[in-house]
Order: sequence, then C-alpha cells, then structure tokens
Amino acid sequence: MIKKKIGKKGFVAGIILLLIWVNFSSSAGKTDIEKIQTSPFNGSLLGYVNDTSGNPIEGVLVKVHFHGTYEEDYSDSNGYYHVTNIPICWCYKNCTASKEGYETEWVLLGIYENTTYDFVLTPLTQYKGSLSGYVNDINMDPIDGALVRVHFHGTYEEDYSDEDGYYHVTNIPICYCLKNATCSKKGYKTEWILLSITENTIHDFILTISEETTRLVKFEKRFLLLNFLQCHPNLFPLLQELIQHLGLWGKD
Repeated sequence: MIKKKIGKKGFVAGIILLLIWVNFSSSAGKTDIEKIQTSPFNGSLLGYVNDTSGNPIEGVLVKVHFHGTYEEDYSDSNGYYHVTNIPICWCYKNCTASKEGYETEWVLLGIYENTTYDFVLTPLTQYKGSLSGYVNDINMDPIDGALVRVHFHGTYEEDYSDEDGYYHVTNIPICYCLKNATCSKKGYKTEWILLSITENTIHDFILTISEETTRLVKFEKRFLLLNFLQCHPNLFPLLQELIQHLGLWGKD
C-alpha cells in the first residue's frame, strides 16, 4: 500500500512539473516573438557610391527593402548616402543602388546600427562612338560607293563613301573590345582592320584592284589591240615590241 501511494504521488508531481515547464516555455516563446515584432527601427545603412574609376556618383538612389516596404536616400556630390529607419531583425535586407546610365547593383545585407557598404556602379554601354575617313585607290584617287562596316557584338553599323571618298559610321558602342572595320567595293580587294572606337575615330582605307579585275583589264587591252592590228596589219611588227613591253600577253 505504501509503494502504491508513493507511486501515485510521484505521478501527480511529474504532471505538475510538466505543466509548469510547458507554461514557462510558451511564455518565453511569446516574449521572443513580441521582441521581434516590436524591433526598434534604429538600423541604418551608409556608405559611398563610386564608378569603376573610383569617382563619386551624385544622385544615385539607394533603397533598402524589408517587410514589403523600403527606406531610401540619394547620394550627394561626394557619393555619400545614409539610409535610416531600418528595422533590426534576423532577416536580410535587399539593398539596391540605381541611376540612369548605370547598371543597377544589389546586395543582401544584415542591417544593424550604422552598417556600412560602398556601391560601385558600372556605366552602361554608350553608343556615341564613330569612325570616319576617306577611301582612296593606290593612286590616292577617291573611290565613290565603297561600303564601310564596323562590326561589334554580333551586329554592325555601316556607311558608303561619297564622291570625295568620305564616309562616316556612327552609333558605335564605346567599350573595351576591338571593332572589326571592313571596306569593300566590287572590283577591289576588301580591306579590314581592328580598331578601338571612341568618339570621332579616324581611319583612311586604300583599296587595290582585285586580281579578277586586273585579268579583265588585260583581256580588254588584248582585245582592243587585236582589233587594231586587224585593221592595220602593216603596223604589227612595230606594235609587237610594245605589246611585249606592256606585258599584255602574260600568262593571265
């Protein structure tokens, strides 16, 4: 009987202790949640915004996104920004820096009091480059109608030379890569060159007559001389030396 009473008392005491522990744990958990929900909004993010050359950028919009809303600030003439009123909690904040003419940058940060972060923005590709110059033959006579193309990033811009041989290709991106510039016209050998394009880049092309055109010219000369000799056979001995001298009977 004594053992049974002690067993019942121990069982009841265990239940009481379990209830006390559950109640304490619930209270503690509720307190932690309340602390999170009432987190102070005294976090801040500050720093500088520069370009890839280290120069400050003014007017950059820096946003810190959290809990479906955000806080923001614009960088000043020194590139300095300071975003305040950010909640201090366990979640990471999405921080973005943007300005027209630059690629937007973003980073995930844990925000506390006076968190610092510097942004570096990369300028967008500027299509302000151009290539201009003249197209001449080997005698420095202008060539009209030569096609000049500047190839870049899987596409190209082009222009035709005018009666003075002048061309001007615009709307070329200014970037680090070299551009393949070609110059072509029927009857001439195509010329090409790799160029670094900036604003108002200048390059003159010199085109030489193609081998096919050279053969046609020789053929035309031969044909004209043969016709002439048929009309004036008595001049053949005198013209034979001239023909050999001009190389009109070459292998081509």
